[in-house]
Amino acid sequence: MQMRNVLCCAISFVALACYSVAAARADVIRVATVVAENQADFANNAALVPTFAGLLKKAPAVKATWSGTDAAKLTIITTSVWAQESDIKSLTDTADWKAAAGKLKYKTYTAEIFQVVP
Repeated sequence: MQMRNVLCCAISFVALACYSVAAARADVIRVATVVAENQADFANNAALVPTFAGLLKKAPAVKATWSGTDAAKLTIITTSVWAQESDIKSLTDTADWKAAAGKLKYKTYTAEIFQVVP
């Protein structure tokens, strides 16, 4: 009976260890939303969407990326999936990214990072 308890504990420990390793390797999602103050600013921002989409797609560590606009809400959005948060900074810290971001005109700008839950 004691061997059975040891085996159950060992299986539980292995399962927990595997889950911990999987959680440590879980992807992250970056969602950036830019809301313009007016229609002219939105038009400016919408024209930049292909630039951001291109930069995201060229990033070696990006796993997937989507971009979009909502003219009714004067909003543009980019969403991307990465292996880890530090990979995001390797793109957003580049001169090309900063130059494009410097051209945005907005009332609000948010960039959030979410941990993917397995």
